[in-house]
Amino acid sequence: MDSFAFDCLYRESVYAFEPGLVVVIDGPWAVLQAGERDLLSRITTAIGFPMDSITITQRSGDGIQWPGTPRLVLAFTGPVDGKPLHQILQVGSVQLVVTQPLSLLVSDEDQRARLRALVPSLTRG
Repeated sequence: MDSFAFDCLYRESVYAFEPGLVVVIDGPWAVLQAGERDLLSRITTAIGFPMDSITITQRSGDGIQWPGTPRLVLAFTGPVDGKPLHQILQVGSVQLVVTQPLSLLVSDEDQRARLRALVPSLTRG
């Protein structure tokens, strides 16, 4: 169905929704190890978003991009565009948190603790 037909059939905003949480990962989903997927699941669940309710996208290029206008974006990409790690940044109406790639977080308790300290501020309310 082309976009014009879709827009004509589904005019009501009830058919349009924005994701609450977008996760940006630094590589393809298929190459994530089981431990990385488990860690991601635990993080998203801790802030009130089970895995089946989030949007996951892969980083492309030098910056961080996401679809739509989510409430929160967690970027597991490492440092990007001079943005500090483990801080809640406001980008328009979107909260952005940049942290290390999942492959590094799995084995780095200090980095996980820094991210864990943000959980109360990120919890869906």
